[in-house]
Amino acid sequence: MTDHATGKNVIIKHIYKFEEGLAPLLQKIVDLCGFQPDLRLPEKKINQTNRKPWQEYFVGKPELIRIVTERCQTDQMFGYDLSPQL
Repeated sequence: MTDHATGKNVIIKHIYKFEEGLAPLLQKIVDLCGFQPDLRLPEKKINQTNRKPWQEYFVGKPELIRIVTERCQTDQMFGYDLSPQL
């Protein structure tokens, strides 16, 4: 995979979907890295927002939609919809 900011290749061993929930992901990371098993996340959800589909932010800007779909192609592996149509 290439880092678009630097143009350098990046080695990725694990990819996690945020939608899986943070607690299960944290447990996987704790197990993988050998951290203390009692490591916990705070329970409070502090960054919840109601967001529109990404395409709505780029209405009338086809070049920006092209850039997003080009640079986020790997997101399709996880089932994210990158179709430019609303």
